[in-house]
Amino acid sequence: MVNSISKQEIMDAVEKAKEYFTPILAPKTVGYYKNVWNKLVAYADASPDKSNVDIKVFYGMVTHTEAYTRPDTRWLRTQARAVLSLLDIHEGNAPKREYYYKKNVYAGRFLDELNIYLANRTASGKSSETIRCETIHICDFLAFIEKSGISSIAEITAENLLEFLRGINPDYSDQWKRAHAYTVRKFLNCPELGLVFPYDVDTLLLGYRHIKNQRLESYYTADEIRAVMDAVDRSTQWGKTIYAMMLLACVYGLRVSDIRGLQLKSLHWKEKTVSLYQIKTKRYVELPLTDEITLALLDYIKNVRPESDDPHVFLRHTRPYIPYSSKDNFGSKVSYYFKKSGVNICGKHHGLHSMRHSLATNLLGEDTAVNEIASILGHSSIKSTKPYIWSDIKHLKMCALEVDSYGC
Repeated sequence: MVNSISKQEIMDAVEKAKEYFTPILAPKTVGYYKNVWNKLVAYADASPDKSNVDIKVFYGMVTHTEAYTRPDTRWLRTQARAVLSLLDIHEGNAPKREYYYKKNVYAGRFLDELNIYLANRTASGKSSETIRCETIHICDFLAFIEKSGISSIAEITAENLLEFLRGINPDYSDQWKRAHAYTVRKFLNCPELGLVFPYDVDTLLLGYRHIKNQRLESYYTADEIRAVMDAVDRSTQWGKTIYAMMLLACVYGLRVSDIRGLQLKSLHWKEKTVSLYQIKTKRYVELPLTDEITLALLDYIKNVRPESDDPHVFLRHTRPYIPYSSKDNFGSKVSYYFKKSGVNICGKHHGLHSMRHSLATNLLGEDTAVNEIASILGHSSIKSTKPYIWSDIKHLKMCALEVDSYGC
């Protein structure tokens, strides 16, 4: 991305940006962007050298943060997007749907190794969300070893690895720390990197102690889930939208990624079924379309969903009418209704994924076989299901009796 640009290039880019955004964005949003671009033109006018306008300085002025880092508020991120999209248009590229700011981008000396690993994971069929999370862990590790003065991955020692793991923010959960450890292990063992170490990474990490089930509880009773659902105001557009999403999570146990990715062709009204390939596992599931979910989806589609040829069920309410992005987990939106319901959320997760957890534990409490719960959740192995029901000690003891019958 360029850091300097002439005033004439700015004005040319602004005209192209207006032509690009006016047909697809709400007039109010275009107005916000135009305001930023006008400021940029004024900044260029005031620049002593109009052939070399410093965009990085202007970015800092309008976003109150270092270029090109993530601004603190939504309003400032709108300012940032106006600048970044203008630069994309200047360079002949279409503006990105999402901009990943500097803190999420690694551009150090190990960039080639990172790209080799990510290509390996992509070729292995891993989902974009899995790769995104692994990238965060690996970038943390690469930044650490680079700061430690290591110039080659082959120079990494066992002490370097353990020091990195011990240095992870103590406020993070043990599960987050384990994710770092396992991801780094996969990175160092990537065959395409061809790394040779004087120690075995797997054996080394056995000495990294952690409490396997140290995590925030995510379980709510059926009555508590009903109270949360009743707290949703279904007279509003957003209420109709989030209510349908929450139903899909608490009745079917669908992941957020599958709710975002649900398509109209997956809804078989006559057969009263919902069928889809899960985004994370690529597993095919077919579920009964209950009356409650049918009514909620029809209410949303008829009264809220914008007119669009897009195949996704859930679309943004404002232009451009596009699906929600992979970063939209609706956590703060769902959390609002947990708090509004009066349900005790102290020390517990309270988002869409907690509804998935609650479904699993409530099914187990009704003596549903663990292999059936695994099938409902779309897990390929019972090992993936146990973390969802670990808090139900009484029924968890029964899980070992069902492993042999699962056939995994």
